[in-house]
Formats: sequence, C-alpha cells, structure tokens
Amino acid sequence: MARGRLHAQNGIECQDRVGYCSKDGVFAIALSDGAGSYRNSSLGAEKITNNITKNLSIGFYKIIRRSQYDIKKRIIAEINRTLKSLQTEHSLPLKEFSCTLLFVVTDGKRFISGHIGDGVIGATKNKRAEVISKPENIIYANVTTFITGTNLLSHLRLFRGSLNGYDSFVLMSDGSSESLYDRKRNKLSKSIVQIKHWANIYTADKINLALKDNMEEYIIKNSFDDCSIIYLISVKKSHHQLRSLDKEFKKEFLLISNSLGVYNRMKVFYQIVNNKLIDYKIISKNTDLSERTVRKHYNAINKFSHKLIT
Repeated sequence: MARGRLHAQNGIECQDRVGYCSKDGVFAIALSDGAGSYRNSSLGAEKITNNITKNLSIGFYKIIRRSQYDIKKRIIAEINRTLKSLQTEHSLPLKEFSCTLLFVVTDGKRFISGHIGDGVIGATKNKRAEVISKPENIIYANVTTFITGTNLLSHLRLFRGSLNGYDSFVLMSDGSSESLYDRKRNKLSKSIVQIKHWANIYTADKINLALKDNMEEYIIKNSFDDCSIIYLISVKKSHHQLRSLDKEFKKEFLLISNSLGVYNRMKVFYQIVNNKLIDYKIISKNTDLSERTVRKHYNAINKFSHKLIT
C-alpha cells in the first residue's frame, strides 16, 4: 500500500487496507479503499477486510454450496455486523466508515469473489491476465458505491466457480488501477502476469520489496489516490525444481523455518511426489525418520502452494 499524493500533501494517512486469512486449506484475501471524503474511512476498510476474510475462510465449505442469492445475503449480513460494531466502538455516523470491498476466497479447486465499488479484481491463467470484475462508477469516474450505501444486494457483484486454470488472483484499488488497468479496453497490464511469475523464484518478502519500490517510483505518480494491491498466488514445484532454488525460498514454500526441517521435509516430499507414497510406515522406513516426524511433515506438505503478495 502507498499513500496517495493528495493525502500526503494534506497530512492524511493511507486509507486503503488489505486483509488475509487461511483456515484448513482455504485462503481468503480482501482489499478496501476508504472513501477520501471521510477521515475515518480507514477504520471501515480495516475492519471489513479482517472480518470478511475470517468469515469466508472459516465458512467456505458451507458457503460454496449455497445459492448466489444466499451467499450475497451472508456477505451483506457480515458487512452490517461490521458497521454496527464500528458504530458501537467509535460513536461516529455510519458514513464515516465508507469504503469499497473486493475479495476472493478459494480452496484450491473452487473460488468465490465479490466486489462493491471501484477497483479491479483480476486473475492470471495460461500466462495471461483476465478481468474478473471491473470498477463500478456512478456518473463520474471518481464516484462509486460503498459498503455503507443502500441496496447492497444489487451493488454486490458475486462470481464463483471452478479455478479452471487460474493460478493467481489480484485485487487492486482505484489508485493502482490507473496504472495497471485499461478502462477503455477492460484489460489488465502485462505487469500483472510478470509479478505473478516472480513468485516462482523469489520469496514473498523480496517480491513485496520490489512491488513497494515500483509502487513508489511509478504507480503512485500516475494517481492522486492511495494505491494498493494484493495477490494470492498458487505456486507449484516439483521436488527437482525445488532443489535448485535458494534456501529461503525452500523455507517459505515448505512452511518451515530451520535448515534441518527443510532437509527432512524435502525427503518426505520426495517420497510423496516421486514415489507416490502415502503410507507413513513405508515413508518412515525409506527416510529413516520416525512415523511421528513423517506425519508432521506429511500434514504440512498438504498445505503447500499459496503465496501472499501485497
């Protein structure tokens, strides 16, 4: 996230917020752009991104079976709970928490995505970027819908289905979209795919640093608005591919923090993906690791492959 030039000039904080939550193999990301006309809109953006990602990641397996209408009603109910909580906590008018909402939740096979307001939801597939949801602007390019608005049922755009080749999702605020989205052609910049490719060789920390530099050097200069972006990227690696990458990438991909753990997890990983083994006893015998250690690494391996970039 980067503070817009207008906010910087007026001494106002960045009002964009992003949120992330994962639970039992479900991953949820959200982005919210606080309304510039309300000084406390960042409170709404912060709360709704945290609450919506938590709600969707925990309840995904039940939610995905519901009708489009029922899913919308659940999302709106969460928005209303969040706004009521904010009013109780801060004793401010509802409009003070005005913000947009963009989110994606997936279990690696299916996804649900929702959008209120401007900003863009995109995805990458077969080395190409696609727009999932474009900005909703009312009359003028800088006028949009917020979660504090009326008739959210008609303004909440909902998308769901099979991943069907999608290997990343990206959410961006209106400020970032001025550089990364062609409104006339409804197309995303090729940079969206390039950033996704970085995730195959660099750690999230390195990518976030590069993204921050690009945000401050290029993107922020094309907009007076705050700029934010968040990716959820599926990274798939064979044992052979992983061996050739640096230690820090292995630690991140394998979800482990020490060198011995990386060494042992790689051994279990090899047995699973190369020898197609799922029996703890056989893997234990082949690796000279205890069954308890094998079980720990086996369970962790099942959580691989998603990388968060903000």
